Amino acid sequence: MGRPIDAILHASGSGGTQAGLLVALQALGADVPVIGISVSEPKAELEATVADLAARTAALLGTAAPPRAAVEVQGGYVGADYGQPTAGMREAVHLCAGLEGLFLDPVYTGKAMAGLIDLVRERRFKTDQTIVFIHTGGTPALFPYVDALTG
Repeated sequence: MGRPIDAILHASGSGGTQAGLLVALQALGADVPVIGISVSEPKAELEATVADLAARTAALLGTAAPPRAAVEVQGGYVGADYGQPTAGMREAVHLCAGLEGLFLDPVYTGKAMAGLIDLVRERRFKTDQTIVFIHTGGTPALFPYVDALTG
């Protein structure tokens, strides 16, 4: 679309997606922040995991590892535990389904979208910025959570 990407945001669980994105962007010389929304681990633990995975991946590829400062994880969206619904996730799932016909799962992308919505409300991003949200799948995970999403 000819617009620069100002940030990429996604669910970060094992850290693999985030590490891969960071290494790829570093190798391409693209200065695009990658923000992982933790769906499983405390912020500091997941940031350490992502940094380690990124360094090992870059070494395998023979390219420079992204700087540690490039690893950003937003915590606070996991809730009581991994896979447990949160109020923010419910709101995000309902908003995206109702407004865009976009189905988000409650375990990963629902919590990541809750994080994005929260960051927008906190004015982390400017209105003219282009933020890419990566929907990593998980739609089948909707079915076991019917009661949590409709109750």
